[in-house]
Amino acid sequence: RENEEFRSSEREQDKVSKRTARENEEFRSAEREQDKVCKKLARTDPKRKSIDRERNMQHMQGKRKDPEYKSKERETNMQNKQEKRKDPEYKSQERAGNMQHMQEKRKDPEYKSQERA
Repeated sequence: RENEEFRSSEREQDKVSKRTARENEEFRSAEREQDKVCKKLARTDPKRKSIDRERNMQHMQGKRKDPEYKSKERETNMQNKQEKRKDPEYKSQERAGNMQHMQEKRKDPEYKSQERA
């Protein structure tokens, strides 16, 4: 008889725990859905966008103060630039841009006098 009572109480506990697990899962699912909606709204809010942008800028500024990160970033930039310069099309565009820049500089009388000196 005690054994039967124990089993029935065990079954009752199983039912409760299954119900609780189901309710928890439903709650989590509803919570996830709500998070998605909030994130979607946040992405379209211009004020939120500017706050995110500001936070990202501060984060990057902090990273760039780190000498180890800075050297890695420089190295990556140099590698990218070297690869770009191997491309003949990029090279010619770069040359054209440099020439145009120098022509504009030489039109400036202040620069011209410095160049002669």
